[in-house]
Amino acid sequence: MPFKSEQRRYPRYEYSAEVKVGGPGSGNERVIGSIVNVSMGGCLIRFYEATIFEDDMAVEACLRGYHVVFRAMGVVRRRSERGYLIGISFTHLSDRGQIDLKELIRVLALRSRIDWLDTRRRISG
Repeated sequence: MPFKSEQRRYPRYEYSAEVKVGGPGSGNERVIGSIVNVSMGGCLIRFYEATIFEDDMAVEACLRGYHVVFRAMGVVRRRSERGYLIGISFTHLSDRGQIDLKELIRVLALRSRIDWLDTRRRISG
């Protein structure tokens, strides 16, 4: 199920996929990380080394996961002390990126509901 302890515009779903993040534009260095969770509004990313991303910094994220590949512009909304984790809010997705992200969220929501039902069945079983 989505994370319900927080009040968010869009529900977040656990998801694991490689992502490359950098400043906007093709000339900037990219840092490889891993998506922790995703929503229609943004995602949480874990990096394996400290990063220089700061709050309110514009970034470009290139996500490559099963069934989905897209590029999104975003803004860093939250970061851990040394930048191992950053939360970004998507500010621009192409039409194709929006379609792909909606489909990914639909699949993750369905999978989450199936997992929840299976767990409930085992507990009451």
